[in-house]
Amino acid sequence: MISDTALFLDFDGVICDSFIECFSSSWYAYYILYLKSSQNSMRIEDKLQFRKIRPMVRNSEDNVVIQYIIRSKAAVTEQKDFDQICGTLGTETLTDFRNCFYEARDFFLADYRNFWLNLNVIFPPLLGPLRKIAENPGVYVLSTKKPSFIDEIVKYNFVEWPFERILEARGRSKEDIINDVIDSAGYSKAVFIDDQIDHLRFRKESRISCYLAEWGYVSEEGLKDFSVPHMSLKEAAAFLMNWSA
Repeated sequence: MISDTALFLDFDGVICDSFIECFSSSWYAYYILYLKSSQNSMRIEDKLQFRKIRPMVRNSEDNVVIQYIIRSKAAVTEQKDFDQICGTLGTETLTDFRNCFYEARDFFLADYRNFWLNLNVIFPPLLGPLRKIAENPGVYVLSTKKPSFIDEIVKYNFVEWPFERILEARGRSKEDIINDVIDSAGYSKAVFIDDQIDHLRFRKESRISCYLAEWGYVSEEGLKDFSVPHMSLKEAAAFLMNWSA
């Protein structure tokens, strides 16, 4: 077991295939909660469009932004297009989107619990390794997803992950959070696996080794960027076992 290096794993797109859940919850958040629409059906073409744009998501509310983009038929081909739309929407609207997104998830958890949990699928090759490394105090989940939702999902999949090691990246960069943990917990370095390339472009001379999760929601830009080493799902399953307690 590696003892001097902490391991940090993003959740959506790295541990969990949550595409269907994000699409469903953001659809409900946007059309039912935000627009107060009477619409009661989702279109297949909207789901396909959502999948194309999903790699541009950085924060939870961005899932609702995708629903806005689909409805408004805005042209989005790369990250800068998406970011420009977020800037145009403004902080107040994005906050409303986030609140609606969380409200949608709370609704599904309360009224359709098993349905919602089954929409979040742990990538099968990682399930065994996750169960083995969950007891290691040097392994963390670091995500923009609300920790309570992650807690529900991992428990549903019989992974006993301590809640205090589910860290939320809200209002701070993932790099800063990882560095704080290295300092406070006494590690000399860390490894971080994420599928959003922007979360992996750290400052030089960093104590953090980063890997891009090729099996996740990776943008075309990310797939072409080898300044950050890429990792396959098979490689990740074996790699995680280095932290087996």
